[in-house]
Amino acid sequence: METDEKKVQMIKIKILTKYLQSTDNELVSKNILPMVFCLATWAVAISFLLCNMEMGIATTTTFLLFTIQLISSITDLYSRIIPLKMMIFSLILGVLIFGIFYKPNTLINHILGGVTAFAVMNLLILISKKQVGGGDLSLMTVTGFFTGINIFFSILFVSIILTGMFSLFLVLAKKRSRKTEIPFAPFILLGTVILLLSGMK
Repeated sequence: METDEKKVQMIKIKILTKYLQSTDNELVSKNILPMVFCLATWAVAISFLLCNMEMGIATTTTFLLFTIQLISSITDLYSRIIPLKMMIFSLILGVLIFGIFYKPNTLINHILGGVTAFAVMNLLILISKKQVGGGDLSLMTVTGFFTGINIFFSILFVSIILTGMFSLFLVLAKKRSRKTEIPFAPFILLGTVILLLSGMK
């Protein structure tokens, strides 16, 4: 009896493993173009930074933010999850960098950016009936901290507009329904890149 039960359990494990592998492959194949787009956006942004800014703390923090957003975009596309531990580490690292290399007023502005982003995103979660997820909350909090309170609202506005335009395109093209979940992180990356790089010209 025990042997038969073990065989049944082994068969179940194999079936579950095959299902998860097929699901992973399906997710990758569906999101390969968005992932490539995110990588291309990141590459263009970093190239622009290297060509138009001197190496320093400002360049370093912008590079960090773009990289954090890139990783978040890929994980959001692949698993619909944004790693909370990475967000917490990013905030701690940001506080250390801005605390050491910038004046107290600058640090306060960035802290206000993070706090404001956290509050606004919580409000959006309530309004959207949790269509905006906790990962988006943590990523926008990090984004608000690194960019400061002055730029955060612009990034949020542009990101929402881009997401809405993309959603409308999918609905009109009959690719997805209105209830289909769309990862927000790639649009946060794109919105941040557009606003920060346009401000550097």
